[in-house]
Amino acid sequence: MKKTKFFLLKIIGFYKRHEYLRVFSFIWLISFLILGFFALGNGLALPINGDYSLQQLHFYVEGRNAFWTLITTGEFKMWSYQGFLGYNYFAANTFYYLTSPFSFPIYLLPPILVPQGIFIMMTIKLATAGLLMYILFKKFFKTRATTALIGACAYAFCGWGFFYLWFNHFHDVLAVLPLTLIGVEYCLQKRKGYFLGLALFICGLVNYFFLFTFVFSTLAYGIFRYFQCFRQNKGFNLNILFQAFVFSLLGVGACAFIIFPAFNIVGTLSRVEYSTSALTFLRFFFVNPVKTADGYLLGELKSLSAFFKGSNLNALLKFIFVFDKPNPTRYVFYPLVEFVFPEVGCWENLLFSSSYYDNTYSSLYITLPLLLLTWTRLFLAFKEKRPSHIIATILLCVSPFIPFFYLLFGGFSSVLYGRWLIVIVIFILVSTIPVIDRLTEIPRHYFDYALFITLVIQSVTIALAAKQGAFTADNLHIAYIFVIIIFTFVNYYILKEVFCKESFWINQKVGEIRVEKLLLIFVVLDILLTATVSVNVQGVQNYWNMYGGQNLLNEQRALVSSLNKEDPSFYRLFNSTADRNANNLALTLNYKGLGSFHSVNNSELTTFIQDWTRASYTYGNWSMGIDEKRYNLDSFLNVKYYLLKKDDLNVPLGFSLFKESEHFALYKNDYHCELGYSFDTAIANKNFHASEHFMREAFLNEVAVVQDADLPLVKESLGDDLKVVSHLFSDFKRVPLPNGGLKSKARESEEWVSLSSIYALKGALDPARQDKLYGPWKDRGLSGDQIKIEFPETNRIGKNAEEIGGYHLIVKLCYGPNVKISLYNNDELVSEDAHGINNYDHENDHKFARGFYLRKSVNKIVLELLGDANVSTFTKFGLALWEEPFTKYQARMTKRAAFPLQDIRHRNNSLDFTTNYPNKRLVVLSVPYDKGWNLKIDGEEQSLLKLDSGFLGFVAESGKHDYHLQYTTPNLIKGVKVSIVCIFAGFVLSAIIIVKEKKMKKKEEEN
Repeated sequence: MKKTKFFLLKIIGFYKRHEYLRVFSFIWLISFLILGFFALGNGLALPINGDYSLQQLHFYVEGRNAFWTLITTGEFKMWSYQGFLGYNYFAANTFYYLTSPFSFPIYLLPPILVPQGIFIMMTIKLATAGLLMYILFKKFFKTRATTALIGACAYAFCGWGFFYLWFNHFHDVLAVLPLTLIGVEYCLQKRKGYFLGLALFICGLVNYFFLFTFVFSTLAYGIFRYFQCFRQNKGFNLNILFQAFVFSLLGVGACAFIIFPAFNIVGTLSRVEYSTSALTFLRFFFVNPVKTADGYLLGELKSLSAFFKGSNLNALLKFIFVFDKPNPTRYVFYPLVEFVFPEVGCWENLLFSSSYYDNTYSSLYITLPLLLLTWTRLFLAFKEKRPSHIIATILLCVSPFIPFFYLLFGGFSSVLYGRWLIVIVIFILVSTIPVIDRLTEIPRHYFDYALFITLVIQSVTIALAAKQGAFTADNLHIAYIFVIIIFTFVNYYILKEVFCKESFWINQKVGEIRVEKLLLIFVVLDILLTATVSVNVQGVQNYWNMYGGQNLLNEQRALVSSLNKEDPSFYRLFNSTADRNANNLALTLNYKGLGSFHSVNNSELTTFIQDWTRASYTYGNWSMGIDEKRYNLDSFLNVKYYLLKKDDLNVPLGFSLFKESEHFALYKNDYHCELGYSFDTAIANKNFHASEHFMREAFLNEVAVVQDADLPLVKESLGDDLKVVSHLFSDFKRVPLPNGGLKSKARESEEWVSLSSIYALKGALDPARQDKLYGPWKDRGLSGDQIKIEFPETNRIGKNAEEIGGYHLIVKLCYGPNVKISLYNNDELVSEDAHGINNYDHENDHKFARGFYLRKSVNKIVLELLGDANVSTFTKFGLALWEEPFTKYQARMTKRAAFPLQDIRHRNNSLDFTTNYPNKRLVVLSVPYDKGWNLKIDGEEQSLLKLDSGFLGFVAESGKHDYHLQYTTPNLIKGVKVSIVCIFAGFVLSAIIIVKEKKMKKKEEEN
């Protein structure tokens, strides 16, 4: 007992002696109170709705697995098959998490605990952000400890951080941004530049997207602080200016191993590749700039007369200062709302609702007490005639209203990102927090002005939102707005009538502590209220129910783990659970999947994704998945296994039961052909047409599709061994539709409304429905609206299905509405599926080809609504049926399997195999094309082809040959070399400076 007490006293004593530990634990405790409230009963996980659940939970598992692959095998993962088919893993994920120091503790956890690790690290990141701000205020601004703690809390729990709660990796940015400001202070106050270089290097590790922004913000902050502290900086000389510049350059250069590969791939993203913003901007200064694949050719600079020409200058000013949006007024008012009202979620703000996610909106909220103090600080600057502070504050106030800053700090993409506003938040706090120590110096009427300005902005923005019809006028929103306005008055009264009175400052030893702690309490209360509301509005999923329940997820994990051990060959796995709500599930379960939701995907596959297969859920979207059960496409993509629920009736033909668990069944493809295929027939890309994309998928198993520019070379290489065709004929036959009918549940009867076609549905509905179809009325025990199609005996679907082994049926019906399709042989249910059930906005879905498999003929189809839908959405692509005999698929697969790849060995970054063909053949691998792949045949380097609109291909000579493909992230080696040089130079220069300082110090001591 005495020993326990002794150690406890030691721990308490250690805690009391270490100021930074106390600050860190205090802020961590607040973060745990806010976030832990939602996590404690949720398995200590915090699956926020949106990208947090769809991306973050899965990304870190893949990162963890890649880390342990490096430790156990020595292979540094640069290529991943667990995104959509395959992509540049390293370059794509440095934006998210890959090189962030905050990710490494998560990598040490087993996969099953990664969600909990993400939550714990989120609280640690918030505490780190607060601690660094505390150090900035206490050590460099010389504020009192409690004042510094107020600033630390306000920054760690600012509105920006909670607005991006769903984008968990942005909290890494929040945590390290204060390092850049501390680095500047080291330059100004301690005459040391190496800390600034280190700060920028850490920022680059955390997130390269913000590094460019932070370089600008660091420069701006340095200029501001120099003039603000001019009198104290008389000893400031060119030496420290040189240090700041060189170490900043070296700090950014040290990130070259991240920047070079990332910028190479970012340029291929649709938001950047198709953006004309940068080109438009350059045209104001250059005669004829040109955008190329490698950057911009600037050309001749405009003359001064041409530049200052009225039309050019007016267009430039409009480009810089006018929002080019459908509703520019709304975007001008965004910053005002962001500053005076707390955010309530990422999808909308407190005043303006939106039908889409608006990247321009963010948050500038720093709590109501500090908001009022911000205005008083500005008035005080005018009173004290401090031009640097006045100019800086005006620039801060104006910049969020200038669209050019959104373009500049968003990389001139087609999207105006508001992410850079974290810089404005930290600058406002740096300006405002020190004034807390001078509360009695502020004239009390300044608070009257501050209240007036705040109320005017609140009133104007509310009126504007109401006028534009964008106001979210539900009771909760209105009540919260009233609470914020009331709290504004309360904080005004406390600041003016309590904190600023001399009576609170008479006893300096007691009074100051009391005032600062009271203000801290008010700030923390504001944080607890606004942050909790934000998390609640954004929503937290039930961790135990995700992916059908954790027990089912663990059951799948066990199945996949067992399969990976039993079958080390190259294959992909179709998982029906990996739907639109979990299209990154392959990362968590560790298999090569068919879905992805990632901002950075393989741009070489764009045509294949958008047009050839419609793998993306909406056109141009990076949320995608192949889940329609079309076995022609699945076989081409090397799908060897189907993981389905046991009660799933829609099992593809040619797949045999391989393994079962309690709730799931694993089916094996009897016609699997590992890794790739060889062909003696090719077709030019320009001739590769089909009336429906599922027909094109069948063709991919029969011929190689060659880019038009490459076809002459391919023909020359293969000679008479290659047959080039100009057109292809599909084996799919359209099934004629008889008249259908609509069963109206509103009448609760079996009466059917006759329909001549699906497009007649709208006219057949009761006008009271307002062109709506309805899902089930569970409270009344009613099923959803149904469309029934009955076929006469002479026109059955798959007439001879039992004799020939079955039919593949495509039901062409828009993926948007949630619909269960049931196929009957008289009253016997033959197959049933509800492809792509989700709760997203369905208006833009562009999938429609739903695959079914018939082992018996069908004479009745019932389409049942599982959720409400607009008729126009339901009928967008019409309704059509196409069938193909299973025998056609068998013949296709049998022919393809006659010339397989042999002796296949694969790792993340490499592929090895052999071929032994009687003639030359054109080989297509089910591995996406990327410039980072390198091919060697029998040790000799050979060029690769881009075949089938995005896949690796090459010409295989006759006879036996060995192949080795190696992937290296483009520009990574070049970036590593630059990083090594910069890091080495940074260490050498730092050592020289430190040695020099020691010598000078020693010399001074001797004198």
